Amino acid sequence: MVRNIVFNVAARGVLIVLSIAITPVLVRRLGTDQYGIYALATGLGAGLTNILALGLIPGVVALLSRSIARNEAAETEKIVGTGFTLFAIIGVVSAVTLSLLVPLLVTRVLRIPAGLQGVAATVLWLSAIGLGFNLVFAVFNAVPYALQRYDIIAGRLVGLSILSMGVTVVYVLIDANLTGVIAIQVAGGMAGLLLYYFVSRHELKGIRLRPGLNRQTLARLARFTAFKSVGDLALVFGSRFDQFAVGSLLNVGAVGLYAIPANTCQRLLQLLNEVGAPLFPRLSAVEDEEARRQLLVRGTRLLTLIAAPLMVTLLVLAEPILRIWIGGSQGIEVGRGAGFAFRLLALAMFVQAVASVGGLYCEAIQRPIVNNSFVVLGAVVQVPAILLLVPRYGISGAAAGVLLASLLQTAPFMLVLADRVVGVGIARLLQQAVLWPCISSAAAGAVGILLERFALDLRGLLAVAVAMSVTYLAMTAVTGAVRAADLLQIERALPVRLDSVPGHRLLLRLLRP
Repeated sequence: MVRNIVFNVAARGVLIVLSIAITPVLVRRLGTDQYGIYALATGLGAGLTNILALGLIPGVVALLSRSIARNEAAETEKIVGTGFTLFAIIGVVSAVTLSLLVPLLVTRVLRIPAGLQGVAATVLWLSAIGLGFNLVFAVFNAVPYALQRYDIIAGRLVGLSILSMGVTVVYVLIDANLTGVIAIQVAGGMAGLLLYYFVSRHELKGIRLRPGLNRQTLARLARFTAFKSVGDLALVFGSRFDQFAVGSLLNVGAVGLYAIPANTCQRLLQLLNEVGAPLFPRLSAVEDEEARRQLLVRGTRLLTLIAAPLMVTLLVLAEPILRIWIGGSQGIEVGRGAGFAFRLLALAMFVQAVASVGGLYCEAIQRPIVNNSFVVLGAVVQVPAILLLVPRYGISGAAAGVLLASLLQTAPFMLVLADRVVGVGIARLLQQAVLWPCISSAAAGAVGILLERFALDLRGLLAVAVAMSVTYLAMTAVTGAVRAADLLQIERALPVRLDSVPGHRLLLRLLRP
């Protein structure tokens, strides 16, 4: 499982690096207005894919994980066939519906300048085509996850992302055409799904990968997705609503400004969620209650160890990061205009990341009603909060709405999870998994505040970040947030021994058992 986490995080990390590298190029070549349209189109495609999947993908993963572990070929074929049929119906209907709604979105819902409405319509129609294709073949996304083959997933993500983003950069440098950029992105998504289809054929030998419909399998998926679908709808709607609200209440230029920190925090949250993603098939297959409980506590601690210093870094260095990252006069504009929003979104990202393993736990034990009820609560809070705050505070109001919803969603969920679902107690869960990483991060944040004035260029920014990282690592050893047992377990997952590395034994002695 640790090896799967390494594969998953490494692949998502490459995506984050690529997106960081490509964003300044797109902003400079397309301008903030067209970049705002780009953010809305890509966000709409990704968001609707998750919403319209209706919770089926995790349901298929959960059922496939068990049938594959038990070598039940006939059951596996029923699950794949039923999922294929459902996704095909949803995909076709969704693509046609979105295509018909494009003129309304361009002319009435979003504030798009008249000169860009034609481009926006074409871009959204391309997104509709990609949406339909992604949904029709979405069942094959579930197969590598159910097989726990994160090496395949990582290879697909990294290879296709490098190719797609590389082609995008070359294209936009030659011709700053938004339509071509979206076409490349849609083609890359299609290629990834076709690759997963051939992987599924190879890994599931003897299993017919064709549409079918089994009533019992349909009923099992329906029970799982009844609440999961509502939660997915609320989660994706909430995560995308802020940008659409900014585009409707302000303008697409404001979307372009807000989308830079918003998309960055969403990608980082996705990366953090992928750290815990390999826990889902494992939790679904494990039947021992105490083993699942330990996976929850250790998984939450791992997420907090990664998310806390990331959040503190963004909190302290928001403006320098945006200014240096985007560069030039646009970098100064983005840093000044979106810095405070970046801080609020970073806090919201951390809050959501801490609760992510708990959500996986609830779904693995077939109780999606628990976590998804609180996801719905978050959306119910977020929508009116954003509508009230954006007209008064601009993009910072949108970020404040996201943070408020995250807090009101996560705090009661963690309480119910710890006390009533898992039985570990909220005090124990927070003390074992959250408290010490947060204290270690606070010390790193204090160092960052003292050194922030030196972050005037890339070299200075990196120096401050390194100083914060060193402080954080030292504090994790002092507080016991990282222990010797953790290091030894990671070593067992690596292909090489680390005993001969200088300082290895000293480090083990410094860390708590």
